[in-house]
Amino acid sequence: MEHVLVVTGGNAPSKKYIENLFTDNTYVVAVDSGLEHCKKWSLNPQLIIGDMDSLKEPKLLKQYPQAKIDIHPRDKDYSDTELALMELQAMKLPITLLGGGEGRLDHTLALLALFQRKFHPQRWITALEDIFYVERKFSFLGWKGRRLSLFPLERDCIFNSQGLKWELEQYSMNWGQFSLSNEMSGSQGEIFPQKGSALLMLSIAD
Repeated sequence: MEHVLVVTGGNAPSKKYIENLFTDNTYVVAVDSGLEHCKKWSLNPQLIIGDMDSLKEPKLLKQYPQAKIDIHPRDKDYSDTELALMELQAMKLPITLLGGGEGRLDHTLALLALFQRKFHPQRWITALEDIFYVERKFSFLGWKGRRLSLFPLERDCIFNSQGLKWELEQYSMNWGQFSLSNEMSGSQGEIFPQKGSALLMLSIAD
């Protein structure tokens, strides 16, 4: 396996936007009602995990006999997505989260907080955003005109850029600061973290 997809509940991206991630070398985890997205996308998860409190169709569990099913009590110390990441840590593979958009604010903030941990996802795709963990030179292609924002994950971050409408030049950010609603000026560009790490949020649709 080369990559892990963790499919959560909440608003998710279209299959068209993410189907390039569906390969034979991808390990798929369905978190609670994320199983419903898996069914819609014709994905067969290898692991189904969570308390299943938001799964509208519990009978779906029987449709994946090949999957490992790990059901937890509703009263617990960790979120369902945390449990999935804990299960995946030993695999040491890059992780992309799918779903989790436009739901409860506390759930959204909990997912964002996962990126501040030592073992964290590298990417998170919702219905409206494509979010990347950036800690080294990050290049992108084909994003002309799309909005992007940058949120620091550490103290005293410094970033530079190339290919943005408003370039970042030794742009310093601390917690509570951000670069909001910038735009790609051409079809390709780069973000250069000189110090620290951040979340790069790209708009999928306006």
